[in-house]
Amino acid sequence: MTTLPKVTYRHLPGDRVGEYDLGKNLIILDPRTSKTTQRCTLVHEMIHWERGDVATGHGWFDARIEHHVEMETARRLISVEELAAAMEWADHPQEVAELLDVDLSVLVRRFGILTFDEAQYLARRVGPMKDWPVLRNGDW
Repeated sequence: MTTLPKVTYRHLPGDRVGEYDLGKNLIILDPRTSKTTQRCTLVHEMIHWERGDVATGHGWFDARIEHHVEMETARRLISVEELAAAMEWADHPQEVAELLDVDLSVLVRRFGILTFDEAQYLARRVGPMKDWPVLRNGDW
């Protein structure tokens, strides 16, 4: 059985909020970030761990890895049922994100990967997409 990575906290440079070190089997989170950001980052880094990702040093390949991990993070953190419930209650994107305990960027990604069936489910729960205040709000 694979050993789960150790999670530790350390100030990270620049705008980095977390990182995974495959060689040390270690996830590092920046303690200066919010609990919500730490939660989203931990899931993101755990997905890197599950996949065995390592930086290749090639921009295109690394960007592709990040894209896949970001999409999977959004999918895992936001179920379509939870999204519908939050959208029934809140009109503003930031409000929806707060209800779901995710960063706004994770919410935006989740909208970007809705399947046809998920979009149909949301339409049944909260009305046609064109009427969703959360998408009409311009604060994205």
